[in-house]
Amino acid sequence: MPPKSSTTATPSPETVALIDLFRSIGLTQANAAEAAKSPKSAVVLKELIELHGLPKRQLDERQGVLLSVLAGAGSKLGTEERGYTVDAILDGRLKSVDQVNGECPFCTFALS
Repeated sequence: MPPKSSTTATPSPETVALIDLFRSIGLTQANAAEAAKSPKSAVVLKELIELHGLPKRQLDERQGVLLSVLAGAGSKLGTEERGYTVDAILDGRLKSVDQVNGECPFCTFALS
């Protein structure tokens, strides 16, 4: 039986650039690579990063993950709603994935 060949493809330069951009908001390499895999979410996340100057904000990993989650749902939101949500993530009003997804009606009172 012949040896199995590696199916790991080298990412395109565009994907590498997205991963680097996503890492600039606190995402780990793995989370940034995962975020870059979804074309729709990646476009929204890139837009959020550039529009709000997020690399300059010194975000932590938790905030980066929440912004990534927002990007996943971002196509359902208008520009104002996305901006409001980004501000809420940055100032600590939104602290969990459930809050960003709107799945927890009492999460605004949750303890962190």
